[in-house]
Amino acid sequence: MGSIVGIFTATDKHLDRNLLLRMRNAIAYSGSDDNYLDIKPEDGVALGYVPLITRDLSADSYQPMWNSNHTKVVVFSGTILNCREIRDELETLGFHVQSNRETEVLLKGYEAWGTEVVHKLNGTFAFAIWDRSVGKLWLARDRFGEQPLYYFFDQLHSTFIFASELKAILEHPVVSKAVDPQGLQSYLVFGYVPSPLSLVKGVKKLQPAHSLIIEAGKTPQLHRYWQLQQVATLQSTPEAEIRDNLRSRFELAVKRRLDRNSDFSPAALLSGGLDSTLVVGMMSKLSKEPVHTFSTAFEIGSLDAEIWNTNPNQCNSDADVAKAVSAHFGTKHSQLIISGRQDLIGTLRRCVRSFGEPHSNQINVTMLLLAEWLKEQGIAVVMTGDGSDAIFGGEPRHQLDMQISLLQKLPSWLRNLAYANRNKWPVKDNFNPTAFRRVDLAPLTVERLSTWFTYGKGEFNQLLQGEYATDTGVIDSIYQELLKSLLSKNHITSNQDALL
Repeated sequence: MGSIVGIFTATDKHLDRNLLLRMRNAIAYSGSDDNYLDIKPEDGVALGYVPLITRDLSADSYQPMWNSNHTKVVVFSGTILNCREIRDELETLGFHVQSNRETEVLLKGYEAWGTEVVHKLNGTFAFAIWDRSVGKLWLARDRFGEQPLYYFFDQLHSTFIFASELKAILEHPVVSKAVDPQGLQSYLVFGYVPSPLSLVKGVKKLQPAHSLIIEAGKTPQLHRYWQLQQVATLQSTPEAEIRDNLRSRFELAVKRRLDRNSDFSPAALLSGGLDSTLVVGMMSKLSKEPVHTFSTAFEIGSLDAEIWNTNPNQCNSDADVAKAVSAHFGTKHSQLIISGRQDLIGTLRRCVRSFGEPHSNQINVTMLLLAEWLKEQGIAVVMTGDGSDAIFGGEPRHQLDMQISLLQKLPSWLRNLAYANRNKWPVKDNFNPTAFRRVDLAPLTVERLSTWFTYGKGEFNQLLQGEYATDTGVIDSIYQELLKSLLSKNHITSNQDALL
């Protein structure tokens, strides 16, 4: 685990050690360090690594890591969950792998299979490999983009810069630091800046499941190495078979993560919700020692309850459920109490400094306080239930999508009658009125798609002025690109109309 930085250039002055050190230290949260750097002026390459936890400080994890004949070097960030399987395969091919660390296995894998090694990786990763034997720098990012990787290419100076975080790239003098209007507009649409965009002009994110090859004097070549294929329909599959298959896959996923982090005591964030409860339950089943679980709660006074118009006892209902789950599975549970007496403005400032780009999730402040508290407790690695809503349809928009599918089966006169009498429905939350408005919009269009996001096209002129102001044509292009990706031949849904 760690972060990476690097420069590939034809200009010697851009290989200054102090510059690389500034880039590295911009994302070194444990203090500055002039180790973990390697500069090869004869190759035009400079690489750096930022270890995040003590396990990365062992000799067999030192980065940048060279192969035995000094022709290839790698910097790696992330985790390869099937590392042992790849190591076993390499040894059957005659490769001697000294450790079970991801970095060495990846480097030996590249020696064995070249860029095809990326197809064998199961995990979250971002890495760069300089192959001086062919004069190529190769970058890759995991299939779903869990590990970040930014880059900047200055054609005028023949300089390519990359880093795990935007802050490191901003240290380089060729980067202008100007705001990218399209990145800003996309943030207002989606609540985050989607790849390949960033908020800084000229800086891009390497897209998930993509790799990049850089050679001196050439434009970087972007390749997509993996794409989600058609999802199999399960209508004819027995429910018991679906359930058993899901359980076995889920158990394997948790086991692999426990195995890869066996140097640490098993720990998890426990909100009391379904997702984190399932993770903690499986961890408790598989782990030989009690799982450490952590949650947050809020100090609620009578004034707070009055403002929120709620019973003070209901404000921490999730935390109470987390305690009950902990008792059921026998975990060692700890709870962080967040109080209004804390310096929340200061915490917000630390959030801004920690994030490379803004993100609209309101839980970020709480998560930063929780992460800082975990560090004080000596906890380096935790498992969570994050991401499962996207996989299993747990978001409100997924329920809304199903409602639209049902409404499409009704004649328009009946839909209109139901909508007109929505205040008389016995259960107010059965149908979202938004579903009625969206179902009559033409499917697979910008008009339909734009109703899902934060701001509509007509609202941008009120939000943005001057050089950041936009017309609807720019916003249309953002939506059109998203439509194109949703409707590509390998993104297939059984009901495309319901998709939007």
